[in-house]
Amino acid sequence: MLRGLPPGTPATVEINLEYSGTNADQARLYRQVRLTILTAGTRVSQVEAPVFTRFDDPEFNDMLGGVAKLDSRRSTYDLNSDFVIAAELGEMRSDHRLEVALAVRPAKAGGELALTFQGKVKAEGTFALGYQTTPVPGPSVELVRLLLTRRRSGEGEAIVLAPAAALPVKGATFDMATGTFLLDARDATSTTWFHPLTIECANLTDAKGGKALQPGDQLAIEFFLDPWVQNPKERLPPFASLSIDISERPTLAANPSAFALLAFSDPGESQARVSATLYANAPEPTLIEIVDPRDLLDGLVRRRATYLWRSYQTLSGRSELRYALQKINTVGASYYPLNSMKVGTKLAVTPDARVEGHYDTSPLSHKRRSRRISPIGPLISVMRASSATWPRCRKSSTRCLMASR
Repeated sequence: MLRGLPPGTPATVEINLEYSGTNADQARLYRQVRLTILTAGTRVSQVEAPVFTRFDDPEFNDMLGGVAKLDSRRSTYDLNSDFVIAAELGEMRSDHRLEVALAVRPAKAGGELALTFQGKVKAEGTFALGYQTTPVPGPSVELVRLLLTRRRSGEGEAIVLAPAAALPVKGATFDMATGTFLLDARDATSTTWFHPLTIECANLTDAKGGKALQPGDQLAIEFFLDPWVQNPKERLPPFASLSIDISERPTLAANPSAFALLAFSDPGESQARVSATLYANAPEPTLIEIVDPRDLLDGLVRRRATYLWRSYQTLSGRSELRYALQKINTVGASYYPLNSMKVGTKLAVTPDARVEGHYDTSPLSHKRRSRRISPIGPLISVMRASSATWPRCRKSSTRCLMASR
């Protein structure tokens, strides 16, 4: 299909990764990777090759942490357990991607759950999440329903929100007959006591097809058990609920550092050069995700910001390139060399303190050293340590960067 598109047409590639443990006690993980690529066409001679860089900044990740908003209520079906609902934020922008966690927990530490979440097959074949309202044998399982409503000043009643685009709520499907969402029991991260949700607020709409949320609104997240009653005045109260305020302020902090992708010329050249092929001051992450949604139930929010950068290298006959990722902040600058590699190879700076298994790139260690390093120190020390393969530079790393732009 991509071969028939004109050269330079953007295409989005989405990869879903799931991991399930060998038993029910092990954690289930789910990650989504989304990349934008440009088509090359079939009749166009390739004069440039792409260079991909993926990295994250643990120092910035620490800044993204926060306190979750949560609420718990005693289960009316089991007085020894509580329903817990948690959201990563209590105040957010109208287009935020909100992470929510729903769980049932023992009321006392060390207790056991007599009633848990279970899967239930609906008449139309949907395998949805339910709650076990009576113990075994012969348990009765009632479907769990999610209702999203908007509360706005001047509107007498809460307005039910519905999908404006595909997948407004990850881990749930919309039931048009009731205006609610049914939770997917087959979700990779769903267990008998825990179910995570991701609400794409930008993909919601109201009954008139307008924008679902605007500053000053409140987003109500409510969970009900069947049997469902359409009239809200006759409906039983939700067993778990939260209200999120909508504001204009930025939801998350910006990264105060600057980053650059440095390209070093071939060491065999008579005049070695260094240039910044990409540079960004306070760049926005490509993706921000929750490290573990189960942390929300304890009031803890841990986030990871991932940067995906793309550049191009002219094909001039040289088979190898040398790159480095540079970080600059108010106390100095440092850069992490990447291995020599061929054109078109992906460059990854991973959070496990290794790049291609050779160099220590842990920003945690950078964070500890940052107050006592000078802008010139890291760059000169690395280059002198391997002067046979790296070009020499006697200026500070910041000045080298600025001069090469």
